[in-house]
Amino acid sequence: MPGVRTSQACYLCKQRKTRCDQNWPTCYTCKAARKVCSGPSSLLKFVDSGKRSRSDDSVSPDSAKTSAEGSLPPNGSRVMISRGPLRPASDGGNASFGVFRLQAPRATPTTVSERVSSRLISLLKHGEDTGVAMQMSYLPHLPQRLSESDCLRDCTALFCSAWSDYNRGKPVDQLLATRLYPKAIRSLQRAINGPHLYTVETLGAMIMFERIGTLFSNGEAHSFESHRRGIEHVMLGKGSLDAGDKLDLSLAFKSQWELTFLALSGVDNPILRLLWESTVDEPDIMRLVVFVEELQCFDGEYAAINRSFSLLAPWIREFRAIQTDPNGMVERMASLVEELCTHETVLQSIIDRVVARATPLGHMREVSDPNLHVGKSFDFASARLAQALVGIHAIRRMLLRLIFDLGALYGTPDAGAYRAYRDQCERNWMFLPYAASLDPISAGFLGRIVLPSLEAAQGDEFNQLADLLWTTDRFQCKYPRDREMLREVVLSIAMKESGRS
Repeated sequence: MPGVRTSQACYLCKQRKTRCDQNWPTCYTCKAARKVCSGPSSLLKFVDSGKRSRSDDSVSPDSAKTSAEGSLPPNGSRVMISRGPLRPASDGGNASFGVFRLQAPRATPTTVSERVSSRLISLLKHGEDTGVAMQMSYLPHLPQRLSESDCLRDCTALFCSAWSDYNRGKPVDQLLATRLYPKAIRSLQRAINGPHLYTVETLGAMIMFERIGTLFSNGEAHSFESHRRGIEHVMLGKGSLDAGDKLDLSLAFKSQWELTFLALSGVDNPILRLLWESTVDEPDIMRLVVFVEELQCFDGEYAAINRSFSLLAPWIREFRAIQTDPNGMVERMASLVEELCTHETVLQSIIDRVVARATPLGHMREVSDPNLHVGKSFDFASARLAQALVGIHAIRRMLLRLIFDLGALYGTPDAGAYRAYRDQCERNWMFLPYAASLDPISAGFLGRIVLPSLEAAQGDEFNQLADLLWTTDRFQCKYPRDREMLREVVLSIAMKESGRS
Protein backbone atom coordinates (compact mmCIF):
# COMPACT_ATOMS: atom_id res chain seq x y z
CA MET A 1 0.00 0.00 0.00
CA PRO A 2 1.61 3.27 -1.05
CA GLY A 3 1.83 5.99 1.50
CA VAL A 4 -0.68 8.80 1.67
CA ARG A 5 0.47 12.32 0.91
CA THR A 6 -0.21 14.62 3.84
CA SER A 7 2.19 17.51 3.18
CA GLN A 8 1.43 20.37 0.82
CA ALA A 9 5.03 21.65 0.89
CA CYS A 10 6.32 23.22 -2.30
CA TYR A 11 8.51 21.33 -4.73
CA LEU A 12 11.83 22.91 -3.62
CA CYS A 13 11.20 22.26 0.09
CA LYS A 14 10.34 18.64 -0.62
CA GLN A 15 13.45 18.27 -2.77
CA ARG A 16 15.65 19.75 -0.02
CA LYS A 17 13.67 17.95 2.69
CA THR A 18 13.21 21.17 4.64
CA ARG A 19 10.11 22.37 6.44
CA CYS A 20 7.98 24.64 4.23
CA ASP A 21 6.35 27.59 6.02
CA GLN A 22 3.63 27.52 3.30
CA ASN A 23 3.65 31.33 3.22
CA TRP A 24 2.53 31.53 -0.38
CA PRO A 25 2.77 32.85 -3.05
CA THR A 26 6.47 32.55 -2.07
CA CYS A 27 7.67 30.54 0.92
CA TYR A 28 10.82 31.61 2.81
CA THR A 29 13.03 28.81 1.41
CA CYS A 30 12.26 29.74 -2.22
CA LYS A 31 12.59 33.45 -1.46
CA ALA A 32 16.02 32.94 0.13
CA ALA A 33 17.14 30.76 -2.78
CA ARG A 34 15.74 33.30 -5.28
CA LYS A 35 13.64 30.59 -6.89
CA VAL A 36 10.07 30.71 -8.20
CA CYS A 37 7.92 28.94 -5.64
CA SER A 38 5.74 26.17 -7.11
CA GLY A 39 3.02 26.66 -4.52
CA PRO A 40 1.24 23.89 -2.62
CA SER A 41 1.66 20.31 -3.77
CA SER A 42 -1.36 18.21 -4.70
CA LEU A 43 -2.46 15.46 -2.34
CA LEU A 44 -3.69 13.44 -5.33
CA LYS A 45 -1.48 10.43 -6.01
CA PHE A 46 -1.56 8.32 -9.16
CA VAL A 47 -0.96 4.61 -8.64
CA ASP A 48 -0.26 1.99 -11.29
CA SER A 49 -0.50 -1.41 -9.65
CA GLY A 50 -0.02 -3.23 -12.94
CA LYS A 51 -2.71 -5.76 -11.95
CA ARG A 52 -5.78 -4.38 -13.71
CA SER A 53 -7.59 -6.65 -16.13
CA ARG A 54 -8.59 -5.58 -19.62
CA SER A 55 -12.19 -5.21 -18.47
CA ASP A 56 -11.08 -2.41 -16.15
CA ASP A 57 -10.58 -0.17 -19.19
CA SER A 58 -14.30 0.17 -19.79
CA VAL A 59 -15.83 3.41 -18.66
CA SER A 60 -18.80 3.02 -16.34
CA PRO A 61 -21.52 5.69 -16.35
CA ASP A 62 -20.55 6.78 -12.84
CA SER A 63 -16.90 6.98 -13.77
CA ALA A 64 -17.66 8.96 -16.91
CA LYS A 65 -19.72 11.38 -14.87
CA THR A 66 -16.92 11.74 -12.34
CA SER A 67 -14.45 12.36 -15.15
CA ALA A 68 -16.68 15.02 -16.71
CA GLU A 69 -16.93 16.76 -13.37
CA GLY A 70 -13.20 16.60 -12.73
CA SER A 71 -10.55 19.20 -13.38
CA LEU A 72 -9.30 17.79 -16.68
CA PRO A 73 -10.33 19.65 -19.82
CA PRO A 74 -13.11 17.84 -21.71
CA ASN A 75 -10.98 17.49 -24.83
CA GLY A 76 -7.90 16.20 -23.04
CA SER A 77 -6.02 13.07 -24.06
CA ARG A 78 -6.77 11.22 -20.80
CA VAL A 79 -9.99 9.63 -19.59
CA MET A 80 -10.56 8.81 -15.91
CA ILE A 81 -12.02 5.31 -15.64
CA SER A 82 -12.16 5.04 -11.84
CA ARG A 83 -11.70 7.26 -8.85
CA GLY A 84 -12.20 6.92 -5.12
CA PRO A 85 -10.97 7.86 -1.66
CA LEU A 86 -7.59 6.56 -0.56
CA ARG A 87 -7.68 5.20 2.99
CA PRO A 88 -5.60 7.68 5.02
CA ALA A 89 -2.79 6.56 7.29
CA SER A 90 -4.14 8.78 10.02
CA ASP A 91 -7.47 10.44 10.74
CA GLY A 92 -8.22 13.66 8.95
CA GLY A 93 -6.64 12.80 5.59
CA ASN A 94 -8.46 13.55 2.36
CA ALA A 95 -6.31 11.89 -0.31
CA SER A 96 -7.85 10.08 -3.26
CA PHE A 97 -6.70 7.92 -6.13
CA GLY A 98 -7.59 7.85 -9.81
CA VAL A 99 -7.00 5.46 -12.71
CA PHE A 100 -6.66 6.97 -16.18
CA ARG A 101 -6.31 5.62 -19.69
CA LEU A 102 -5.46 7.35 -22.96
CA GLN A 103 -8.26 8.12 -25.37
CA ALA A 104 -8.47 5.89 -28.41
CA PRO A 105 -6.66 7.68 -31.25
CA ARG A 106 -8.80 8.88 -34.15
CA ALA A 107 -8.22 6.93 -37.31
CA THR A 108 -6.23 8.84 -39.90
CA PRO A 109 -8.09 9.20 -43.23
CA THR A 110 -6.27 7.13 -45.83
CA THR A 111 -8.34 7.46 -49.02
CA VAL A 112 -9.30 10.55 -50.97
CA SER A 113 -12.98 10.00 -50.12
CA GLU A 114 -12.18 9.79 -46.42
CA ARG A 115 -10.13 12.98 -46.52
CA VAL A 116 -12.86 14.88 -48.37
CA SER A 117 -15.48 13.53 -45.95
CA SER A 118 -13.40 14.60 -42.97
CA ARG A 119 -13.00 18.10 -44.39
CA LEU A 120 -16.72 18.42 -45.11
CA ILE A 121 -17.63 17.30 -41.59
CA SER A 122 -15.25 19.86 -40.13
CA LEU A 123 -16.75 22.65 -42.26
CA LEU A 124 -20.28 21.66 -41.28
CA LYS A 125 -19.34 21.58 -37.62
CA HIS A 126 -18.29 25.23 -37.71
CA GLY A 127 -20.73 26.48 -40.35
CA GLU A 128 -24.07 24.75 -39.77
CA ASP A 129 -25.85 28.06 -39.08
CA THR A 130 -24.67 29.83 -42.23
CA GLY A 131 -26.30 30.58 -45.55
CA VAL A 132 -24.15 27.94 -47.24
CA ALA A 133 -25.47 25.11 -45.07
CA MET A 134 -29.02 26.49 -45.18
CA GLN A 135 -29.08 26.38 -48.98
CA MET A 136 -27.59 22.88 -49.12
CA SER A 137 -29.56 20.92 -46.55
CA TYR A 138 -28.38 17.62 -48.06
CA LEU A 139 -24.75 18.17 -46.97
CA PRO A 140 -24.93 16.07 -43.75
CA HIS A 141 -25.93 13.03 -45.83
CA LEU A 142 -22.95 13.24 -48.21
CA PRO A 143 -19.88 11.97 -46.26
CA GLN A 144 -20.90 8.31 -46.21
CA ARG A 145 -21.68 8.36 -49.96
CA LEU A 146 -18.48 9.86 -51.35
CA SER A 147 -16.74 6.50 -51.74
CA GLU A 148 -19.56 5.35 -54.06
CA SER A 149 -19.09 8.04 -56.72
CA ASP A 150 -16.01 9.78 -58.10
CA CYS A 151 -18.04 12.71 -59.45
CA LEU A 152 -19.77 13.27 -56.10
CA ARG A 153 -16.41 13.10 -54.35
CA ASP A 154 -14.74 15.56 -56.73
CA CYS A 155 -17.64 18.03 -56.62
CA THR A 156 -17.61 17.85 -52.83
CA ALA A 157 -13.86 18.48 -52.80
CA LEU A 158 -14.40 21.57 -54.98
CA PHE A 159 -17.19 22.73 -52.67
CA CYS A 160 -15.02 22.29 -49.56
CA SER A 161 -12.19 24.24 -51.19
CA ALA A 162 -14.49 27.10 -52.20
CA TRP A 163 -16.19 27.22 -48.80
CA SER A 164 -12.85 27.24 -46.97
CA ASP A 165 -11.51 30.05 -49.17
CA TYR A 166 -14.74 32.00 -48.67
CA ASN A 167 -14.32 31.66 -44.89
CA ARG A 168 -10.78 33.04 -45.27
CA GLY A 169 -12.16 36.14 -46.97
CA LYS A 170 -11.02 35.53 -50.55
CA PRO A 171 -12.86 37.59 -53.21
CA VAL A 172 -15.58 35.91 -55.21
CA ASP A 173 -13.57 35.82 -58.45
CA GLN A 174 -10.87 33.65 -56.80
CA LEU A 175 -13.00 31.02 -55.06
CA LEU A 176 -13.18 28.67 -58.05
CA ALA A 177 -9.70 29.43 -59.41
CA THR A 178 -8.41 25.97 -58.49
CA ARG A 179 -7.46 22.79 -60.33
CA LEU A 180 -10.36 21.11 -58.52
CA TYR A 181 -12.82 22.96 -60.78
CA PRO A 182 -11.85 21.32 -64.11
CA LYS A 183 -11.40 18.02 -62.26
CA ALA A 184 -15.01 18.17 -61.03
CA ILE A 185 -16.22 18.98 -64.56
CA ARG A 186 -14.35 15.99 -66.02
CA SER A 187 -15.77 13.68 -63.35
CA LEU A 188 -19.29 14.89 -64.09
CA GLN A 189 -18.77 14.37 -67.82
CA ARG A 190 -17.60 10.78 -67.23
CA ALA A 191 -20.62 10.08 -65.03
CA ILE A 192 -23.03 11.60 -67.56
CA ASN A 193 -21.56 9.54 -70.40
CA GLY A 194 -21.25 6.38 -68.31
CA PRO A 195 -23.61 3.75 -66.89
CA HIS A 196 -24.22 5.57 -63.59
CA LEU A 197 -26.10 8.60 -64.88
CA TYR A 198 -29.46 7.93 -63.23
CA THR A 199 -28.22 7.49 -59.67
CA VAL A 200 -28.67 9.48 -56.49
CA GLU A 201 -24.93 10.16 -56.32
CA THR A 202 -24.74 11.61 -59.84
CA LEU A 203 -27.83 13.71 -59.19
CA GLY A 204 -26.25 14.94 -55.95
CA ALA A 205 -23.05 15.89 -57.78
CA MET A 206 -25.00 17.83 -60.42
CA ILE A 207 -27.08 19.69 -57.84
CA MET A 208 -23.98 20.47 -55.79
CA PHE A 209 -22.08 21.76 -58.83
CA GLU A 210 -24.98 24.06 -59.71
CA ARG A 211 -25.06 25.37 -56.15
CA ILE A 212 -21.29 25.92 -56.13
CA GLY A 213 -21.64 28.18 -59.15
CA THR A 214 -24.56 30.03 -57.56
CA LEU A 215 -22.86 30.61 -54.21
CA PHE A 216 -19.19 31.05 -55.01
CA SER A 217 -19.10 32.88 -58.35
CA ASN A 218 -20.59 35.94 -59.98
CA GLY A 219 -22.37 33.70 -62.47
CA GLU A 220 -20.48 34.85 -65.55
CA ALA A 221 -18.86 31.48 -66.30
CA HIS A 222 -21.90 29.29 -65.65
CA SER A 223 -24.88 28.30 -67.77
CA PHE A 224 -27.34 27.74 -64.94
CA GLU A 225 -30.32 27.20 -67.21
CA SER A 226 -28.74 24.34 -69.17
CA HIS A 227 -27.41 22.83 -65.96
CA ARG A 228 -30.90 22.85 -64.42
CA ARG A 229 -32.29 21.16 -67.51
CA GLY A 230 -29.69 18.44 -67.02
CA ILE A 231 -30.77 18.01 -63.40
CA GLU A 232 -34.40 17.64 -64.50
CA HIS A 233 -33.38 15.03 -67.10
CA VAL A 234 -31.59 12.92 -64.48
CA MET A 235 -34.54 13.25 -62.08
CA LEU A 236 -36.90 11.94 -64.73
CA GLY A 237 -34.61 9.07 -65.65
CA LYS A 238 -33.91 8.12 -62.04
CA GLY A 239 -37.58 7.48 -61.31
CA SER A 240 -39.39 7.44 -57.99
CA LEU A 241 -37.84 8.45 -54.69
CA ASP A 242 -36.45 5.96 -52.19
CA ALA A 243 -38.22 6.80 -48.92
CA GLY A 244 -35.42 5.10 -46.98
CA ASP A 245 -32.63 7.12 -48.60
CA LYS A 246 -32.08 10.37 -46.71
CA LEU A 247 -29.87 11.81 -49.44
CA ASP A 248 -32.46 11.07 -52.14
CA LEU A 249 -35.23 12.70 -50.09
CA SER A 250 -33.24 15.81 -49.19
CA LEU A 251 -32.06 16.31 -52.79
CA ALA A 252 -35.63 16.02 -54.07
CA PHE A 253 -36.99 18.42 -51.47
CA LYS A 254 -34.33 21.03 -52.17
CA SER A 255 -34.76 20.69 -55.92
CA GLN A 256 -38.51 21.09 -55.86
CA TRP A 257 -38.26 24.41 -54.03
CA GLU A 258 -35.79 25.67 -56.63
CA LEU A 259 -37.94 24.39 -59.50
CA THR A 260 -41.08 25.91 -57.98
CA PHE A 261 -39.49 29.37 -57.99
CA LEU A 262 -38.70 28.86 -61.69
CA ALA A 263 -42.27 27.71 -62.31
CA LEU A 264 -43.63 30.92 -60.77
CA SER A 265 -42.12 32.88 -63.66
CA GLY A 266 -43.76 30.60 -66.23
CA VAL A 267 -41.05 27.94 -66.65
CA ASP A 268 -43.07 24.72 -66.88
CA ASN A 269 -41.54 21.62 -65.35
CA PRO A 270 -42.82 18.10 -66.00
CA ILE A 271 -41.46 16.59 -62.79
CA LEU A 272 -42.46 19.32 -60.34
CA ARG A 273 -45.88 17.83 -59.59
CA LEU A 274 -44.33 14.37 -59.18
CA LEU A 275 -41.78 15.73 -56.71
CA TRP A 276 -44.38 17.50 -54.59
CA GLU A 277 -46.65 14.47 -54.56
CA SER A 278 -43.71 12.32 -53.44
CA THR A 279 -42.55 14.52 -50.57
CA VAL A 280 -45.29 16.88 -49.43
CA ASP A 281 -46.74 14.30 -47.03
CA GLU A 282 -43.48 12.49 -46.23
CA PRO A 283 -43.44 12.47 -42.39
CA ASP A 284 -39.66 12.68 -41.98
CA ILE A 285 -38.85 15.08 -44.81
CA MET A 286 -38.94 18.23 -42.68
CA ARG A 287 -36.87 16.70 -39.93
CA LEU A 288 -34.31 15.57 -42.50
CA VAL A 289 -33.85 18.83 -44.36
CA VAL A 290 -35.13 21.71 -42.26
CA PHE A 291 -35.41 21.13 -38.57
CA VAL A 292 -32.56 21.28 -36.13
CA GLU A 293 -32.57 21.78 -32.39
CA GLU A 294 -32.90 25.56 -32.41
CA LEU A 295 -36.17 25.30 -34.38
CA GLN A 296 -38.01 23.75 -31.44
CA CYS A 297 -40.49 26.63 -31.66
CA PHE A 298 -42.06 24.80 -34.63
CA ASP A 299 -44.47 22.05 -33.68
CA GLY A 300 -45.40 20.24 -36.87
CA GLU A 301 -46.55 23.36 -38.76
CA TYR A 302 -44.08 22.99 -41.59
CA ALA A 303 -46.22 20.41 -43.39
CA ALA A 304 -48.91 23.08 -43.89
CA ILE A 305 -46.27 25.56 -45.10
CA ASN A 306 -44.90 22.98 -47.52
CA ARG A 307 -48.38 22.29 -48.87
CA SER A 308 -49.12 25.99 -49.46
CA PHE A 309 -45.84 26.43 -51.31
CA SER A 310 -46.50 23.34 -53.42
CA LEU A 311 -49.71 24.98 -54.69
CA LEU A 312 -48.11 28.29 -55.67
CA ALA A 313 -47.25 27.26 -59.24
CA PRO A 314 -50.77 25.86 -59.94
CA TRP A 315 -52.32 29.02 -58.45
CA ILE A 316 -50.18 31.21 -60.73
CA ARG A 317 -51.27 29.18 -63.76
CA GLU A 318 -54.88 29.57 -62.66
CA PHE A 319 -54.43 33.33 -62.29
CA ARG A 320 -52.95 33.60 -65.80
CA ALA A 321 -55.88 31.65 -67.19
CA ILE A 322 -58.39 33.97 -65.48
CA GLN A 323 -56.50 37.00 -66.83
CA THR A 324 -57.22 35.90 -70.39
CA ASP A 325 -61.02 35.99 -69.89
CA PRO A 326 -62.02 37.61 -66.56
CA ASN A 327 -65.71 38.02 -67.41
CA GLY A 328 -66.14 34.38 -68.32
CA MET A 329 -64.41 33.07 -65.21
CA VAL A 330 -66.09 34.88 -62.33
CA GLU A 331 -66.94 31.68 -60.46
CA ARG A 332 -63.47 30.32 -61.06
CA MET A 333 -61.99 33.54 -59.65
CA ALA A 334 -64.22 33.43 -56.55
CA SER A 335 -63.21 29.84 -55.86
CA LEU A 336 -59.52 30.67 -56.21
CA VAL A 337 -59.79 33.71 -53.91
CA GLU A 338 -61.53 31.60 -51.28
CA GLU A 339 -58.78 28.99 -51.45
CA LEU A 340 -56.04 31.64 -51.25
CA CYS A 341 -57.69 33.30 -48.25
CA THR A 342 -57.89 29.96 -46.44
CA HIS A 343 -54.18 29.28 -46.91
CA GLU A 344 -53.22 32.87 -46.09
CA THR A 345 -55.11 32.66 -42.79
CA VAL A 346 -53.41 29.37 -41.92
CA LEU A 347 -49.98 30.87 -42.62
CA GLN A 348 -50.71 33.91 -40.45
CA SER A 349 -51.75 31.69 -37.54
CA ILE A 350 -48.56 29.65 -37.99
CA ILE A 351 -46.46 32.82 -37.88
CA ASP A 352 -48.23 33.96 -34.71
CA ARG A 353 -47.71 30.60 -32.97
CA VAL A 354 -44.04 30.33 -33.96
CA VAL A 355 -43.28 33.87 -32.77
CA ALA A 356 -45.16 33.22 -29.52
CA ARG A 357 -42.98 30.15 -28.86
CA ALA A 358 -39.68 31.60 -30.09
CA THR A 359 -39.77 34.87 -28.15
CA PRO A 360 -39.82 33.43 -24.58
CA LEU A 361 -37.08 30.96 -25.57
CA GLY A 362 -34.85 33.86 -26.61
CA HIS A 363 -34.67 32.66 -30.22
CA MET A 364 -36.02 35.93 -31.63
CA ARG A 365 -37.26 39.34 -30.60
CA GLU A 366 -38.83 42.41 -32.10
CA VAL A 367 -36.73 45.52 -31.40
CA SER A 368 -37.21 49.22 -32.06
CA ASP A 369 -35.18 50.39 -35.04
CA PRO A 370 -35.14 54.14 -35.81
CA ASN A 371 -33.06 53.44 -38.92
CA LEU A 372 -35.92 51.53 -40.53
CA HIS A 373 -38.99 53.33 -41.85
CA VAL A 374 -41.40 50.97 -40.04
CA GLY A 375 -39.62 51.77 -36.74
CA LYS A 376 -38.86 48.19 -35.70
CA SER A 377 -37.04 45.10 -36.90
CA PHE A 378 -36.46 41.44 -36.05
CA ASP A 379 -33.42 40.05 -34.27
CA PHE A 380 -32.63 36.32 -34.14
CA ALA A 381 -30.35 34.02 -32.20
CA SER A 382 -30.17 31.68 -35.19
CA ALA A 383 -29.97 32.35 -38.92
CA ARG A 384 -31.86 29.11 -39.51
CA LEU A 385 -34.89 30.39 -37.65
CA ALA A 386 -34.70 33.63 -39.65
CA GLN A 387 -34.60 31.59 -42.86
CA ALA A 388 -37.65 29.54 -41.86
CA LEU A 389 -39.70 32.57 -40.81
CA VAL A 390 -38.82 34.81 -43.75
CA GLY A 391 -39.88 31.98 -46.07
CA ILE A 392 -43.34 31.81 -44.46
CA HIS A 393 -43.68 35.59 -44.65
CA ALA A 394 -42.71 35.52 -48.34
CA ILE A 395 -45.28 32.84 -49.19
CA ARG A 396 -48.03 34.77 -47.39
CA ARG A 397 -47.01 37.96 -49.20
CA MET A 398 -47.38 36.19 -52.56
CA LEU A 399 -50.85 34.90 -51.64
CA LEU A 400 -52.01 38.36 -50.55
CA ARG A 401 -50.71 39.85 -53.79
CA LEU A 402 -52.65 37.26 -55.80
CA ILE A 403 -55.83 38.05 -53.85
CA PHE A 404 -55.41 41.76 -54.58
CA ASP A 405 -54.62 41.23 -58.27
CA LEU A 406 -57.62 38.93 -58.76
CA GLY A 407 -59.92 41.58 -57.31
CA ALA A 408 -58.34 44.27 -59.50
CA LEU A 409 -59.34 42.30 -62.62
CA TYR A 410 -62.98 43.10 -61.91
CA GLY A 411 -62.97 46.84 -61.28
CA THR A 412 -61.64 49.15 -58.59
CA PRO A 413 -58.79 47.58 -56.60
CA ASP A 414 -59.74 46.56 -53.05
CA ALA A 415 -58.03 49.00 -50.65
CA GLY A 416 -58.36 46.52 -47.78
CA ALA A 417 -56.66 43.76 -49.77
CA TYR A 418 -53.82 46.09 -50.70
CA ARG A 419 -53.44 47.21 -47.08
CA ALA A 420 -53.07 43.59 -45.99
CA TYR A 421 -50.48 43.05 -48.73
CA ARG A 422 -48.62 46.23 -47.78
CA ASP A 423 -48.59 45.27 -44.07
CA GLN A 424 -47.10 41.90 -44.96
CA CYS A 425 -44.41 43.60 -47.07
CA GLU A 426 -43.48 45.73 -44.06
CA ARG A 427 -43.06 42.56 -41.98
CA ASN A 428 -40.72 41.25 -44.68
CA TRP A 429 -38.65 44.45 -44.53
CA MET A 430 -38.10 43.91 -40.81
CA PHE A 431 -35.77 41.00 -41.68
CA LEU A 432 -33.32 43.18 -43.64
CA PRO A 433 -31.36 44.75 -40.73
CA TYR A 434 -30.67 41.29 -39.29
CA ALA A 435 -29.79 39.92 -42.73
CA ALA A 436 -27.32 42.77 -43.29
CA SER A 437 -25.50 41.78 -40.08
CA LEU A 438 -24.78 38.21 -41.24
CA ASP A 439 -21.88 36.84 -43.26
CA PRO A 440 -22.12 37.77 -46.96
CA ILE A 441 -23.62 34.52 -48.30
CA SER A 442 -26.16 34.25 -45.48
CA ALA A 443 -27.05 37.92 -45.95
CA GLY A 444 -27.48 37.52 -49.69
CA PHE A 445 -29.68 34.47 -49.23
CA LEU A 446 -32.13 36.25 -46.92
CA GLY A 447 -31.95 39.45 -48.97
CA ARG A 448 -33.07 37.65 -52.13
CA ILE A 449 -36.18 36.37 -50.35
CA VAL A 450 -37.11 39.88 -49.16
CA LEU A 451 -36.30 41.58 -52.50
CA PRO A 452 -39.73 41.29 -54.24
CA SER A 453 -41.49 42.91 -51.26
CA LEU A 454 -39.72 46.20 -52.06
CA GLU A 455 -42.31 46.66 -54.83
CA ALA A 456 -44.61 48.16 -52.18
CA ALA A 457 -42.00 50.69 -50.97
CA GLN A 458 -42.22 54.34 -52.01
CA GLY A 459 -39.86 57.34 -52.05
CA ASP A 460 -37.46 57.59 -49.11
CA GLU A 461 -38.78 54.28 -47.87
CA PHE A 462 -37.44 52.53 -50.97
CA ASN A 463 -34.12 54.40 -50.77
CA GLN A 464 -33.63 53.26 -47.18
CA LEU A 465 -34.45 49.64 -48.01
CA ALA A 466 -32.20 49.77 -51.08
CA ASP A 467 -29.22 50.62 -48.87
CA LEU A 468 -29.94 47.60 -46.67
CA LEU A 469 -30.42 45.36 -49.70
CA TRP A 470 -27.09 46.45 -51.17
CA THR A 471 -25.45 45.57 -47.85
CA THR A 472 -26.81 42.03 -48.13
CA ASP A 473 -25.50 41.92 -51.73
CA ARG A 474 -21.95 43.00 -50.84
CA PHE A 475 -20.36 39.68 -51.84
CA GLN A 476 -21.60 38.92 -55.37
CA CYS A 477 -22.95 42.38 -56.23
CA LYS A 478 -25.80 41.03 -58.37
CA TYR A 479 -28.08 44.07 -58.05
CA PRO A 480 -27.48 47.40 -59.84
CA ARG A 481 -26.20 50.18 -57.58
CA ASP A 482 -28.50 52.72 -59.22
CA ARG A 483 -31.81 53.13 -57.36
CA GLU A 484 -33.98 53.46 -60.45
CA MET A 485 -32.39 50.44 -62.07
CA LEU A 486 -32.82 48.50 -58.83
CA ARG A 487 -36.51 49.42 -58.75
CA GLU A 488 -36.86 48.01 -62.27
CA VAL A 489 -35.24 44.75 -61.15
CA VAL A 490 -37.54 44.54 -58.12
CA LEU A 491 -40.63 45.17 -60.24
CA SER A 492 -39.57 42.61 -62.85
CA ILE A 493 -39.01 39.86 -60.26
CA ALA A 494 -42.20 40.69 -58.33
CA MET A 495 -44.34 40.62 -61.48
CA LYS A 496 -42.87 37.31 -62.65
CA GLU A 497 -43.44 35.53 -59.35
CA SER A 498 -47.05 36.76 -59.14
CA GLY A 499 -48.00 35.86 -62.72
CA ARG A 500 -48.39 39.45 -63.94
CA SER A 501 -45.79 39.05 -66.70
